[in-house]
Amino acid sequence: KNSHNFYFACKYITLFDMIDKALNNSYIVTSMDQAYKKGEPDWAHPMYKFELGKRAATIAASAVYDKLDAEYAFCPEPMNIKWEDNSVTIDFKYVGDGLKLLDGDILLGFQIYDEFGLTHCDSELIDKDTVKITADEKIFGIAYGMTHNASVEDANLGNSLGYPLPAFEIKK
Repeated sequence: KNSHNFYFACKYITLFDMIDKALNNSYIVTSMDQAYKKGEPDWAHPMYKFELGKRAATIAASAVYDKLDAEYAFCPEPMNIKWEDNSVTIDFKYVGDGLKLLDGDILLGFQIYDEFGLTHCDSELIDKDTVKITADEKIFGIAYGMTHNASVEDANLGNSLGYPLPAFEIKK
């Protein structure tokens, strides 16, 4: 059987399809909610790895041993995208019992690409597995969690297990 690789997602791993096609039997373990905490010596490498190991073990239980439904094992990922001029609707898979805000009361982290580049947009959770993004400008692409060192204070969408949506970018 092929070996299985686990990638701890940060803003540099943004293309789910590329990872899936290029790296057979590889999975994303999100870590943006486990980032630097005040008092730690290194912002790039969290001191506490238990939660990340637990997430990797949960993925293995589902993907390798078929002991857990994938819906409750993986971090959320975009599945279907419906493009309109001034809006984008995204359906997500691996939401567990549904998407939720991991911090605060307002959905944060989404941006759009308009004709000039990356800019602000409005976004809302419209169903247990769907987000709608709207803007005044024509939308050429979307991004999530693309701020430098994004954390759940900057990009706060996750699934019912509390696993954050990894940073991503999709262009039309």
